[in-house]
Amino acid sequence: MNDLAAANGRGGPGAGLSWAAPMPCGNTPPGPAVLPPEPTTEQIDDVEAAALLRAFAEANASLGRAHQTLQDRSKRMLETWHAARHTIEGVTRFTNADAVGQARSEAERVAQRHADDGPENRLRRRVRPTWLVWPALAASAVFDAAFVGVVVQQMLDFETGSIAYYLAYLPGAGMAIALYVAGTMLAENLFRHRDRSSRRPTRDPLTPWTLAKRVLWQWRPEPEERKPSDLPWPRLTVPVVFAALVLGLLGVFGYIRAALAVRDFPELARVLPVFVILLLLLSLSTVALKVLVHNPYADRAAEVGKAVRDVEKRAADLQRTAHDAVAAHTDEWNTYRALVAGSEAEAHRVLQEGCARILDERGRRARRGTLRLPLDGPRWPAELWRGEPGGGPRIDWALLGYARDLVGRNDPELLERDLAAVVAAQNAQFRRAEPAEGFSPGPR
Repeated sequence: MNDLAAANGRGGPGAGLSWAAPMPCGNTPPGPAVLPPEPTTEQIDDVEAAALLRAFAEANASLGRAHQTLQDRSKRMLETWHAARHTIEGVTRFTNADAVGQARSEAERVAQRHADDGPENRLRRRVRPTWLVWPALAASAVFDAAFVGVVVQQMLDFETGSIAYYLAYLPGAGMAIALYVAGTMLAENLFRHRDRSSRRPTRDPLTPWTLAKRVLWQWRPEPEERKPSDLPWPRLTVPVVFAALVLGLLGVFGYIRAALAVRDFPELARVLPVFVILLLLLSLSTVALKVLVHNPYADRAAEVGKAVRDVEKRAADLQRTAHDAVAAHTDEWNTYRALVAGSEAEAHRVLQEGCARILDERGRRARRGTLRLPLDGPRWPAELWRGEPGGGPRIDWALLGYARDLVGRNDPELLERDLAAVVAAQNAQFRRAEPAEGFSPGPR
């Protein structure tokens, strides 16, 4: 108040100054303030329609930008789809071939064939393990080759170190091969003879006269029959004669070698028969071991068991690969579907932000136009469109049409359903049951 009084000349530091009323600048007489004219409803509608049109355009632009990303991702999803379909087709082909069913059926036939064998099952081997025959054969082959080679070298007087000196071992190697062949032939036919004679339900009385008659002229007094599943007929003549020749030839070589040794060491003459017997015993033991190991029933059962295990492993591997492929496609499909849904959500978000800006503007000017914003769906307001119903600017969902179609056509549930059907059919083969419902194994 003091400052104001001083300013009006009533004392104080500002005494002597006079008060003057404010005056407008220039020569324009004072008048009331002029405000801009208030926009009409039509103008507000035009502004809001322009903003809404830009929002639709931005939403479509966001879909356009997402299109390339979806296209690149769709390649990966289609690759996993085809990979999963390929593995399922592999399981289907394996199931159609009925390898599992055939292996299980053969295993059942083997089990039924020997169900009535009794305590002495024909699947039992007399010697275990079977690989013992190979070390014995190798030892016999080395010994025979060296022994016969030395005899040939001494008899033909080959010079030490010459080619003929080393070639002298070939007859010994040939004797070892002949011994293996003789053992194999004898083992097969002896097993056939033993199996047929031991499983015969009845046996006729045997007298010296009957035995002599069978040996000399009436070898087969009655006709015999065999089933298709039985072993072939035994033929012992050739194997026995061949084995006797091989063993006899080895005995001769043993006698010659012992006789040559007796010339230098006369005191060995008394043990010469023992030496020959020892050599024959080694070869005869190899043949006997081969005969005892041979069992075609056990070999067949082992083959069938291995076949069952192989097809079971093959089936399990195919199923596991198919499940992994379907799981990989499911992950890729979920990612792709999330990208499609995210693109749709982004378009909605852009449109909704445009509507939010319009609402903010309405709040600032405390007025609104007649335009009804598309808050319940991405549709152009009907009051701004005079054409066919439902027309006007809109979000171009056709940009996502192919992506949406891929999501539907490559749904992993389709793969899971097909895989479940073929796996059920394959498992039914293990049980020798009817094919599962919804799957046809096809022609075999």
